[in-house]
Amino acid sequence: MAFEPVREQKEGSLRAAAGRGGRSYLCSGKHSLIRTFSVMLPKVSRLKSRYDFRRVKKIGKTLHSPYFTLLYAPAKGKVTSRFGFVASTKFDKRAVVRNRARRLMREAIRRRLDDIRSGFDIVLIAKGPIKDAKLHEVSASLDQLLSKVHLL
Repeated sequence: MAFEPVREQKEGSLRAAAGRGGRSYLCSGKHSLIRTFSVMLPKVSRLKSRYDFRRVKKIGKTLHSPYFTLLYAPAKGKVTSRFGFVASTKFDKRAVVRNRARRLMREAIRRRLDDIRSGFDIVLIAKGPIKDAKLHEVSASLDQLLSKVHLL
């Protein structure tokens, strides 16, 4: 993800600059601000309802990697593939860790979104080793599983 530099900010105006959308980070310089814009998964590519998650779990096929379990099923009348991400309290009780796991899986999918075959609902369920994993490791594992079932 590329960082887009923003002009120098005074200490008092830092909060106002950070609140205009995107995420802002302080970096090594005195009060220098670097801003990034998150590129999210499109809404049409998201699994949202409980029904959809249950349907994928019930009729879908399952594959395992060290970092996550991948469940996939043909989409019900949809032309695009949709994705859901699960990191339960059974995975870890700390919300920070669960959110990081979901972000890693989501980013790995987002980077390959154009390459993944259409017409499938896919759910990724986090496993313990993803806590210490880097993005490139999770992406490589995802690529391996998707190509194994010819979704890539």
